[in-house]
Amino acid sequence: MSRRRAMKAAAPSAPSPDTTTPPAPDRVPSALDWRVPENSSERYLLLATHRAKGAPDELSADAADAAAKIWINTAPPAHAKVDRHNVGILARCLIADASVHDGVIRPERALHRAAASRWAQSDVTHSKKTVRDYMFVVEKAGALVHPQEYPVKPPPRADKRPLCEPESRANIVALEAGIKTISGITQVKAQLAVDLTLGAGARSREIPGMTGRDVQAVPTPDGTLAIVRLVNGSGKVREVPVADPARAARICEAAVDAGEGPLYPGESHRRVEWTTGHLLRLNIAPRLNLAGLRTAWMVDQCLSGMTAHELIGYGDLGESRTVAELARFLPPPDARATLKRAGGRVS
Repeated sequence: MSRRRAMKAAAPSAPSPDTTTPPAPDRVPSALDWRVPENSSERYLLLATHRAKGAPDELSADAADAAAKIWINTAPPAHAKVDRHNVGILARCLIADASVHDGVIRPERALHRAAASRWAQSDVTHSKKTVRDYMFVVEKAGALVHPQEYPVKPPPRADKRPLCEPESRANIVALEAGIKTISGITQVKAQLAVDLTLGAGARSREIPGMTGRDVQAVPTPDGTLAIVRLVNGSGKVREVPVADPARAARICEAAVDAGEGPLYPGESHRRVEWTTGHLLRLNIAPRLNLAGLRTAWMVDQCLSGMTAHELIGYGDLGESRTVAELARFLPPPDARATLKRAGGRVS
């Protein structure tokens, strides 16, 4: 026998795989694993009271309990109405899954990506917006239960769209004069939106989530300086000083009135643009263009000598290219200085 054959015969044979017992599947969290944080007990009690229409009481209660626990561990606190709406969507998803299986609420089964997507798009009467809302909820909840099926999406780039034309000084004066001619909550909301945009460079989508705690009043020899805390869509926080004494005073007064509640009056989930539409119906001229007011705020900061690094931070611009775009809205000497501060080419 050759040496190679002898070694092959003497080598121990590899054990045959055991085909009788399948490998244990990866364990996914059970509803019992989702505990309610101590500081969220009131939020849980509010959300767990949701009951789906047309479902048995016991099944509806189990779905609301599981949905509330999952959502509390998934999303930060929002306006109560938004929280209840999202938990209601999640509870209906869990009930729909239980009704076609064993009648037991099992989030681990219902929130598989394929099953959740089928449910969100199953009703032909749903509009595209409704499907988007449903998918937003099931994707947020599904990422907690099956993170491997819901990869994290990259955050959107800040200000990736071209800058809007800045509102002229004449239009701003006419707009604020027009706002003073109306009364009631619309006047308060419109003036606050203008002050936060022209004073702190806030985006319209950043205003509704603010509370009175997001404004800090700092006394100075020249008057009150307001420090406004803003959070963008990716969760990035920035603090912007409001140097204009009149705007700072109005913002601080609104913050004192709001306390720990929403700074922007009314339902916080409503977009600021709804105030714009109301002003249009009241024939207030010119229209409230918050994007143009934000660009006007950037132009004012450039003219005041703010550096590109400061403007990127305070304005949440994302990159210096956006700062360089401001040059076309500035007088030639200031445009050259802005381009140079932003690292652009000076011709």
